[in-house]
Amino acid sequence: MSDNGRYIADVTIPDDVQIEPGKPFVKTWRVQNNGSTAWGPGYELVFVNGNAMGSPTAVPLPVAAPGQQVDVSINQTAPVTAGKHFGDWRLRNAQGQFFGELVYLRILVPYNAKVEEKPPKIEEKPAPPPVLFAGDFEPAKWRQTIWAITSIFESGSPEGNPAAYQTYDAGVISFGKHQATLASGTLNRVLQAYLARSSSGTAQALRNEYAARVAQMDASLRHDGRIKQLLLEAAQEPAMSEAQDTVFEESFYKPAVTAAREYNVRSPLGLAALYDTNIQGGLHIVLPRVTERLGGKIGEKGITEPQWIGAFLDLREERLNRLADQYIAKGDKGTGNALRTSTFRVQEYRKLLQAGNLKLEGTLNVRGRQVAGIQ
Repeated sequence: MSDNGRYIADVTIPDDVQIEPGKPFVKTWRVQNNGSTAWGPGYELVFVNGNAMGSPTAVPLPVAAPGQQVDVSINQTAPVTAGKHFGDWRLRNAQGQFFGELVYLRILVPYNAKVEEKPPKIEEKPAPPPVLFAGDFEPAKWRQTIWAITSIFESGSPEGNPAAYQTYDAGVISFGKHQATLASGTLNRVLQAYLARSSSGTAQALRNEYAARVAQMDASLRHDGRIKQLLLEAAQEPAMSEAQDTVFEESFYKPAVTAAREYNVRSPLGLAALYDTNIQGGLHIVLPRVTERLGGKIGEKGITEPQWIGAFLDLREERLNRLADQYIAKGDKGTGNALRTSTFRVQEYRKLLQAGNLKLEGTLNVRGRQVAGIQ
């Protein structure tokens, strides 16, 4: 029996919504109990970082059976200080152990002369001109090289292995060249895309025997040899490879491209780091923290792309190590050690950054494997 939980949606107050200073509001998250233990008395949502915005530092979680989705709300008040404000919250069980994914709040408070005593200070010196990476932003051209790097991390091969399969971490089942996981719901999207493309006997068996259980993220499938056999058979079909690529293009690469545009990331290396983080998880947790650490985005206040990528990688590594500590503290050494080991991904990007290879040119050496760079 184990506790686990995952973020589903912002029911109220989406990220970066503008709220007037001092105004009360209710933040509601939708979360899912994707563990094997029911949530009951003593289970709480607990403030862990940032600004609690006038709320209690812990609120009870609704009762939830495994697989059930529930809404949890917190009464808060916007700070009176203009700017971006955030608060991070974690799920905690009756034994005081944290579990599951981080949920967070991000709001923007505009300046209001009636509330603040003084307007924001205006710098006397003009801001330095933007320092942007030279060259066109061409995500479609760069995709093959960027995906090859992440494929080495995920399945050991630059080409990606559509039959890669493992069950040893919190993903329950991780499958395919991009390692779609059962626990995240991505495996369900891949399976549905495959079933829409294939009418083979393998597809029929997966549809009849496992489609519903995969959609429900049934954790007992971790030890089910039959689904492994069928997925490995499906991996021999072009339809499965196409399904995997389509889902990860729409669900992970395009969102990374959107984030790159928002934060003025223009280099292949920068986009590669964002995409890989989105695959592993935590991209939209790390991004605003880079802005907080540096005081702006690329091109603002003289911030260069190499400087921004360096801060991004540092914060990604810090997050992975923090999560590893949390899992180990609650007794899940397997997940904790896997997270700590996964920091090698950051180190590989840091090597490319230190070499000044923002364009990902030439033959790249990634984890001992060669990747053809961008031409």
